[in-house]
Amino acid sequence: SVLAALTGSLVSNQEQVQQAVMPITMLGMIGYFITIAAQANDSTLAQVTSYVPFLNVFVMPTQMSLSRASMGQAWVSVGISVVFLALFTFFTVAVYRNNVLVYSGSGLWQSMKTSFSIWKAERGVAKK
Repeated sequence: SVLAALTGSLVSNQEQVQQAVMPITMLGMIGYFITIAAQANDSTLAQVTSYVPFLNVFVMPTQMSLSRASMGQAWVSVGISVVFLALFTFFTVAVYRNNVLVYSGSGLWQSMKTSFSIWKAERGVAKK
């Protein structure tokens, strides 16, 4: 939901919504396909993505159900996700404040660039 808030704040009209939601959909599809591949064999890709935020929610349950991961490994994966979520939420709140002020019809990527430049400028002022 934090990722959806970040991408949703980048849109200024209905036409840009699908563009903003596509990265979230792709993350889900990537996790789904890795999970399918992980069922066939115990690959390094499945072991690594068991700890990668956004993908571990797909892969780690499969690894555990196939007895390829222990409960301790699952808790490490959850811990990584919680830390990442806290950091990503902090980042999203900072960027979201700037995105609300950016209304551009020039597209999602231009809105993102403008938002990040505002965010960098504010951070530069805050540090001094």
